Amino acid sequence: MSPARPLGVSIIAILGFIASIILIILAVAMFALSGVIAAMLGPLFGAFAGAAGAIVLVIGVVGLVISWLLWKMKKIGMALTIIVEILAIIFSLAGILVNPLSSVVGIIIGIVIIWYLWKKRDLFV
Repeated sequence: MSPARPLGVSIIAILGFIASIILIILAVAMFALSGVIAAMLGPLFGAFAGAAGAIVLVIGVVGLVISWLLWKMKKIGMALTIIVEILAIIFSLAGILVNPLSSVVGIIIGIVIIWYLWKKRDLFV
C-alpha cells in the first residue's frame, strides 16, 4: 500500500497527466494531418509531420507513465520527474535569449518542483 500522497505531489502528477494527454492528442492530430500536409507541401513534409507525430506520441506516453508512477508514490517516479525537470531547466536556459520571461518562469517552476520532490523524498517507496 502506498503512503499518503501529499497535495503537492498530487498536483504535480495531475499536471503531468494533463500535459501528457495534450501531447497525445497533438500527436494524433499530426498523424491525421500528415496526409494533408503531404498533399499541400509534398511528401517530404508529410513524412516529417508523421515522424514528428511519432516522437510527440512517445513523449506523451512516457509522460503518462512517469505521472502514474509519481501518483503511486514510487521512488522511480520521483527520480524520473526530477530528471525531466532538469532537462526542462536546460532547455529553458537554452531558450532564454528567444523568450526571457517564459524561460525564467520555466526555470523557476522546474527548480520548485525539484526542491519540493526532494523535500518529500522519504515518503516515496
